[in-house]
Amino acid sequence: MLLAVSSCGPPELEVVGGSVPRSGGVELKLLGDFGGHGAVIVLIDGVPAHGAVVESPHLLRVRVPPLPRAGTVDVELSFADGARMELNEALVVRAPDVDVSP
Repeated sequence: MLLAVSSCGPPELEVVGGSVPRSGGVELKLLGDFGGHGAVIVLIDGVPAHGAVVESPHLLRVRVPPLPRAGTVDVELSFADGARMELNEALVVRAPDVDVSP
């Protein structure tokens, strides 16, 4: 089962906060209907996130891994019961700051 979420109507999946550093290491919160699906794997731009914990039926927390590129990326969830959720272009991955001072 694939649940593709669009911007029309109330979201089935929502990313809290709009951006993360490319280096990862920060916590990301996801809001949605997570109850009853079991364990979950979260992919950010195809890279598995760390330590996914379903805090409540509507709150999921993960640790963002180092990511291969900056830009706008997709977030995908795959649950133990076969359910899937996907949010296209859900998160902005920030490039590291570059110091160009002499």
